[in-house]
Amino acid sequence: MKKRSAILESLMMDPGVISKEKIRYDACVLKDDTLTPKGQVTAQSIQEGKYAIFIHNGAYHTMEDLYNAVFLKWLPESKEDLDDSSPTFCKYFNREQIMEDPEKLITELYIPLK
Repeated sequence: MKKRSAILESLMMDPGVISKEKIRYDACVLKDDTLTPKGQVTAQSIQEGKYAIFIHNGAYHTMEDLYNAVFLKWLPESKEDLDDSSPTFCKYFNREQIMEDPEKLITELYIPLK
């Protein structure tokens, strides 16, 4: 995997409702022609569609504030409808900053909309 590859995470459960021990998600990478899935690794596609995209700057442990702002404030006020047929997912950039300076991390949160 290239150093600058983006890493995705597809959330299947709401971390604000489900206990941490029971949360399930798909950890993903953007596939290029050199990667061939095998074993328990599978290839999946993210559906095209309408997404609201939010950018989080900072450490991962502070992302709960973004989720709360999006799902408890923005979504109800926006008059948009969540598309439950597609997953909410995060796209992680510059992960090399995790140890050096986590406040410089950049994450995009994708919310599927109808």
